[in-house]
Amino acid sequence: MNKVSLNIIILTGFLFGCESTSYDSAQTCQPLTYDCHKQLKEQKLGAKATQTLFKYVESGFENLHILKELDGLDGYDQAIIDQTIAQNLVHKFDYEHALAYIEKAINSNELNANEYKRALLLELNVLLQLKNYDVFKEKVSSYLAYTNQSNNELLAMVNVYSERSKNYLTDLLNDYKGDDISTSEVENLTAQYLNPKQAASSNIKPIRKVIIEPRYPSSAARHGLDGWVVAQYDINHIGEPINIKVLESSPEGYFEEVGINAISTWRYRVSFDENGDVKNGENFKVLIDWALNRKDQVKIKEL
Repeated sequence: MNKVSLNIIILTGFLFGCESTSYDSAQTCQPLTYDCHKQLKEQKLGAKATQTLFKYVESGFENLHILKELDGLDGYDQAIIDQTIAQNLVHKFDYEHALAYIEKAINSNELNANEYKRALLLELNVLLQLKNYDVFKEKVSSYLAYTNQSNNELLAMVNVYSERSKNYLTDLLNDYKGDDISTSEVENLTAQYLNPKQAASSNIKPIRKVIIEPRYPSSAARHGLDGWVVAQYDINHIGEPINIKVLESSPEGYFEEVGINAISTWRYRVSFDENGDVKNGENFKVLIDWALNRKDQVKIKEL
């Protein structure tokens, strides 16, 4: 999922909850578990935090100082702002400061259940990036207790990849439960994480999970032109297309830039070989075809 899509999903959850007074989830649920937590009445952001987050969205999720400069917020509002700042810092690879903000949000005991769960996953992800494996393993146990998961197979997969320091955890934990992935893909992932040497020889390719359709170039539409582009690219370790280049296009000069811009927003679910490299992540080819008089004006086909 790309940065904008991820932040929009998170902010949608923040802005459309049910209004309630502040509560301490750790005191209300003993022990604190997701099943208990989600039964509590959800909190809603106050007007000041809401307006600021909308300004942050309008800035393209880049104007971080407007979040950092907020003061005088209630507990829940401050926790959401801290979580949002942490997410932004992760995208900027500033993991040390991201960890401080996400821990502050978690320790506030103010987050709603789904927000708290996302915060725990983000914390685990950051700990991996910092190679803080001892704390990471402790937090894995806490996450499994919170989500009521005692599956040793899942814990084994986590431990395997904690030694290889890859940014995988959020997708792994979500995908293992089958939230947004097919049963066959879960089986492939399970085999991969539990037996990486065997998986290294298999033909598992990155799976496209976010696709934003290219727009129709205004200059081409103005001249009534149909066209197509064949592009090639690689996938990096966090599922982003890189090294994007156009191999062929027709007519030239109309569709290339729009095609490249669209591909750069796509995101893939990746797997890793025994050396920690993206498996089968090179030389992806795609055909993007535009036609004004067709019902689906833009068609995308992997080659």
